Amino acid sequence: MLNKSRIFALALVPVMLFTNAVFASEPPTNETGTTTASEEFVPGTSSIRKILRMPVGTITPNVTFEFEFEKVSVDGETSTEALATMPNLIADNMKVSFTTGDADPNEPVNNIISIVKDTGNIFAGATFPHAGIFIYEISETAKTNSAIDNNAPHEVLTYSKAAYRVKVYVANTANFSETYVNAISITPIAAGNGNEIENGEKTGQMIFVNDFVRTNGAKDPENPDPVRESTLGVSKTVTGDLANRELYFDFSMTLDIPTLVVDVPEYFRAYVVENNAVVDPSNNANAALIGTDAGGKYIMISTEKATEFSLKHGQRLVFVDTPVGTAYTVAEDGAAGYTPSFIITRNGAAGSPVTGELGQPLGTGDRLVGELANSAAFTNSRSSVVPTGVNLNNLPFIGLIALPLGALCGFIILKTRRRNSASRFL
Repeated sequence: MLNKSRIFALALVPVMLFTNAVFASEPPTNETGTTTASEEFVPGTSSIRKILRMPVGTITPNVTFEFEFEKVSVDGETSTEALATMPNLIADNMKVSFTTGDADPNEPVNNIISIVKDTGNIFAGATFPHAGIFIYEISETAKTNSAIDNNAPHEVLTYSKAAYRVKVYVANTANFSETYVNAISITPIAAGNGNEIENGEKTGQMIFVNDFVRTNGAKDPENPDPVRESTLGVSKTVTGDLANRELYFDFSMTLDIPTLVVDVPEYFRAYVVENNAVVDPSNNANAALIGTDAGGKYIMISTEKATEFSLKHGQRLVFVDTPVGTAYTVAEDGAAGYTPSFIITRNGAAGSPVTGELGQPLGTGDRLVGELANSAAFTNSRSSVVPTGVNLNNLPFIGLIALPLGALCGFIILKTRRRNSASRFL
């Protein structure tokens, strides 16, 4: 059985786990229970954690995130005079930078990668004029990366709306010659990006999450060039001497847009390109799925359910605005007499051919859109191999062989009959 002292110790565990105050070591208290100072305490530190989330396959952008502070109070005083005594925090201590070489060492979760970096001690270099409780509010400075912020919709960087109240406990040294940070308490006061990991109550740390999505599509999304600008393509090639190149082959396609995309459209535009020109897709899809814009007529490929379309030889279905990290599947219906196959290209690298069964359907399974070329190239083959019957192309050769064989058989039969006739008269 547990004695009373052990039960009391166990009861203190949740209290110790959920406190947000970060002390260098357990602070001593005087008779009234208030915290006292001691030179044996190591100064407390506080850093800001930045989490940059991106769809898998995205190259990390060159970005710098900055944070700002607001002075709230000194020992409960909020007057201008009191706030003026609070030290400013050094800007260089409140920055986090990412480069294209940064990568997530962990496996993606739901096709999302997360790169984590921390600032140093944001209170480094700050001199507090006296002991007391100094309260700041820390938030992220928005729109600090103009190259990306002005490049929408090709690149979209979502800034965090999180905010934290930071209570800094400043104590005197034993001889009262100087002050030091004895403890820091962090309380979240505003959520950011709807992500529970930004709740500082879980870690006692300031955490800010940013989302980045890139679309390597048309330079002018309102006036795309589907022939030369493509984020994803599905093509059809028909081979074999018995193949009908005017035959349309039926497909079904589904899209799964990255969760980090803020405004997911109901559909993405997909143009049918043939002979390096956009063609009317009336023969490729139901009329209800066809729209028109400056790029020409297109097929609306749903982001919520499967979309059916068809392609014939030499045609390709071209997307111009799918975000990096988009998952897609393409399935081709079986066509009697044709053997299907496909090759997937992702991020500019082509995979190995996948061949299906004669006359049977064939699907790609889940695939992802990278930053470079992405495509699913389908080929259907129909050859003139005849397992039974006569191949008319070989008749002349068969005749040349059959004539001497027939003459030989006739000679043998005639000689046999003469021999039999002669033997009857003996």
